[in-house]
Amino acid sequence: MFKFGKLKWIAVPLLTLVISNISFCCPSANAGDAATDQAIVDLIRHAKIINPAYKLTASVSGEEALVTTQRKPKATDAECKIQSVLIAKTAFEALPESVQRVTVIFLDYDADASSSVIVKRAEVKLFGSGGLTEKDLLSSLVIATTGATSATSSGSTSVQAGPAQADRLLLLGRIENLKKQGTNVNAYMAYFNQIEEAAKAGDEKSLTTKIAYLREHLTDQEKMVKQAHAISKGVHSGMGTGTGTGSSAFEQMARQFSAGNLPKEQVDMAMREAALSSTATAHNKDIRLAQPRLNQLHELMNAKRFSEANKIMTELEAEYSH
Repeated sequence: MFKFGKLKWIAVPLLTLVISNISFCCPSANAGDAATDQAIVDLIRHAKIINPAYKLTASVSGEEALVTTQRKPKATDAECKIQSVLIAKTAFEALPESVQRVTVIFLDYDADASSSVIVKRAEVKLFGSGGLTEKDLLSSLVIATTGATSATSSGSTSVQAGPAQADRLLLLGRIENLKKQGTNVNAYMAYFNQIEEAAKAGDEKSLTTKIAYLREHLTDQEKMVKQAHAISKGVHSGMGTGTGTGSSAFEQMARQFSAGNLPKEQVDMAMREAALSSTATAHNKDIRLAQPRLNQLHELMNAKRFSEANKIMTELEAEYSH
């Protein structure tokens, strides 16, 4: 018996599912039809192969069906292969014989990567007839891992067919995740649309460059959002300058930065100021005595005179650390 952790939707014997007499019919399925794509998704959902909370998409083109979903945290390659077989078996039952293979892409949002498994119709048939053992079937499958991008699945994520499809899916998922956290993503989406145009045109050189550029900027924004959340969390746990207005300023800064409206230098300085307050408390020093210099620092930061502000903060850190 093959099991995936304790998730009931896939804790089912592989052999039973693959050679069972249960069949799903989709008499109107035609490769390349949007209705067919949705039918495949519905059948996979019905078979309870994928966590119902995970995003799932399908598309059929020529001899291939492409299914994209999320990789379960800490799932092994073997588990992904098993899921791929179950997904392919379900899809093949609904698709015409002309569709000879199913490619399953697992988006790994934790590891910033994607993995893919190609399952051929002939392999599924051979296994179902007893001509191939479970061990041989799984050994014949290759799982390929690519990329380094992070995302969270949401909404109706779909991208243009073409090169680097998995990378583009992950980029779009990251943009949608930032949007959910309050970031203004208009600039990111505008650039992503340029990537989609490059994919449509088959311009792989431009595509590679644009993907790398957007990936870098999304990573910076994600880091800044995390920092903003840390600031906000610090405020609610009592960190800050020790005054009500100071805490309010931190909360406002956290919100602005999450929305992408503050430069990284201001958030970094806010983090250092919060840490300074904690350091002062740990050494039994009154941070309120530093308020005049902190006010000066805030004025410099607002004027974007970051190097001068950094000098003041460095002096305060040295003074309050011992």
